Amino acid sequence: MDRERLTLTELFRHYLETRKSWEVAGLAPAAVAEVLPHEGVSIRPIVPAEAWQSAQGAAHYLAAAEAGEPATPPPDWPALVAAQEPQRAVAFCLGNYPQLVRSLAWVLDSKAGQGEAEGAGRPLAVPQLLDWCNGRSADLALVPRCLAAGVLRLARHYDHAAAMLAAADQHHPLVANEQAALRWHRGERKAALASWRAQPDSAPVLFNRGMAELFVGRKAAARAALGRAVELVPDTDPWHHLGRLYLTLASLS
Repeated sequence: MDRERLTLTELFRHYLETRKSWEVAGLAPAAVAEVLPHEGVSIRPIVPAEAWQSAQGAAHYLAAAEAGEPATPPPDWPALVAAQEPQRAVAFCLGNYPQLVRSLAWVLDSKAGQGEAEGAGRPLAVPQLLDWCNGRSADLALVPRCLAAGVLRLARHYDHAAAMLAAADQHHPLVANEQAALRWHRGERKAALASWRAQPDSAPVLFNRGMAELFVGRKAAARAALGRAVELVPDTDPWHHLGRLYLTLASLS
């Protein structure tokens, strides 16, 4: 579609058709204000459909043979996306998406989030999501189980996520990455970093190793890992651009 030649009416019709397709797929943004009155700079609202696509990205690199078709989103996904606070140190794993880093000022603030478990707090109230995940607890397929665990982790139902992962093959690269990501987001940073250092190189593991090294203050190690990670992720993928951002931070004196 050549948008430069479209009239305003045609552009608006395209916008409405896109919004309608999101609603049919269960991916319409939750009903929240796009700009808060007290914000000095508006933060672009996250599109749940885009977030859901990125939330499945790790499986492409760590379980390509088992990934199959993209999964349908859980019923509470738009509400879960809307409930997320901006984060700085986001692991490349199932359930996570780069758009969690919503504020550049927050990322550049050296004092923000240091030594904290970002996203920590009380579990979010997402009853339909829990039903969706419980429906996958009997699913022996690796990727759906890990994806459910990742979404549970994002909703801060950490124990439930750990139980889902405990029933999976602990030697599989996807499971190892998810276990380390769970530790990272629970605040167990040393254990998570040690795990990523020990895992075989892959785009998500190199990304996570570099991200973790960056946020524990080891910039040289972060540059080495992130430099390799961004080479493995195409620049059409939002994870590539978040990797570039972290690489830039690691290059600052």
